[in-house]
Amino acid sequence: MSFKKAILALCLIVPAKSFSQRCNCYNDFIWLKNTFEKNDAGFEWTINKKGVETYNNFSDSITSIAKVTSEMTSCENLLNDWTKFFRKGHIGIYSNSTASNTHKPTLVSKTMECNTNELNKIEKGIQGIWQIDSTYALGITLLNDSSNRKYVGSIVESKTPEWKQGEIKIEFFENNNKLKANYYMRDHSFNTFDVEQLSDNELKVGYIYLVRKSKMNSIDPLESEILFTDQCKVVELSNKTMLIRIPSFEYSQKHQIDKAISKNLKAITSHENLIIDLRDNGGGADNSFSSLVPLIYTNPIQYHSVEFLATPLNIESFKGMNSSFLARILIRKYIKKLERNPGQYVNLFDDEIITVKQKKIYKNPSKIYVLVNEGCASSTEQFILEAKQSSKVKIVGTNTFGALDVSNVTTINSPDSLFTLIYSMSRTLAPQNERIDGIGIKPDIIIPRTVMRLEWIKFAKGKIEAEQN
Repeated sequence: MSFKKAILALCLIVPAKSFSQRCNCYNDFIWLKNTFEKNDAGFEWTINKKGVETYNNFSDSITSIAKVTSEMTSCENLLNDWTKFFRKGHIGIYSNSTASNTHKPTLVSKTMECNTNELNKIEKGIQGIWQIDSTYALGITLLNDSSNRKYVGSIVESKTPEWKQGEIKIEFFENNNKLKANYYMRDHSFNTFDVEQLSDNELKVGYIYLVRKSKMNSIDPLESEILFTDQCKVVELSNKTMLIRIPSFEYSQKHQIDKAISKNLKAITSHENLIIDLRDNGGGADNSFSSLVPLIYTNPIQYHSVEFLATPLNIESFKGMNSSFLARILIRKYIKKLERNPGQYVNLFDDEIITVKQKKIYKNPSKIYVLVNEGCASSTEQFILEAKQSSKVKIVGTNTFGALDVSNVTTINSPDSLFTLIYSMSRTLAPQNERIDGIGIKPDIIIPRTVMRLEWIKFAKGKIEAEQN
């Protein structure tokens, strides 16, 4: 499971009132540091890799800042900066106070006309005319003024009365060669997001997806429907190819995934090709992909088990699990095993390598593409590693996120209840050369940046149907 939290920032050109709560950041940092060091299963690996001296020097620098920090949002950002020393997934800390991270600005009208004729000619970079679904078209222009803004996006077309032509809807700021943006919502409040240029014709601002307007007419509406759905979908793309779209492996989605595959199993197994679209699936629970395994299976699948760090806090997390009656019996067995090995790493499942065998091998689909990108993490990466062992499967897309080796996330509140820490209780038994944290999984077929995300299904369908068995 990946954890992302957008922090609302004070816009540099729009006055705003802040209602942030105060905190004792130094005490919260000492609690965070002690709790993480004692209970996180990945802590030891990071220290072994980066060294004790480097870690202590970094922690000392954070301590110095924490001593003079009392504003909640600043403290939250500082604490998260400390967690980034260890890894980029299955870790983090967030504020439990809505007052610390939300506000609405008092607006000052801000407008800027752009040269749409010139911007329409631009086909690379941030500048150009961009479309946000069917609601807005923005002209994004490079600035040459004295402000801290690098680019500004003003309204060219709007289908809502709240926004008028020429009004600035987005402002880009550059810091350490990275772009962030203040994006103004429909009610003119704003969020601050990271900015990522996915391709020459696609821009991602937080969760907001922009497409270069000149390319909109060439996009198949089905591609957009599939990419942005929050439901499991099964679609026939042609008489040769079926598609299964799964945006999440959260356990709450398991029933829906199982039902969709069961309902369409006859159609799926009567087509030569299958595309499994897992783009931006941040993971969830491994058993959520159990109904996919028979479709990809050609030979026994093996994967490494994990070991849990046996600490009182981690054992309490097991005791607090909400589970079925049968699962609780198993959990009690695990708890006893952890309690017998205090302070040790414990393999609860006995075998270091687990083997999955299926009795049946489906003739069709005979060729399977699994679509992946940098939004694929955790349990999704576990499925990808298992799928790669099938002779039917090719992984297609871009590198995955890389957050699997340190896993089984739990949470704990700070003593003042102002913050919640996310950390991991287990680590993989895979040898170091097979670990993927911070690296990700490289696809068998890399989709070039020139192919828009809204053309990936077209790309995959064309390629899989052109292949010979």
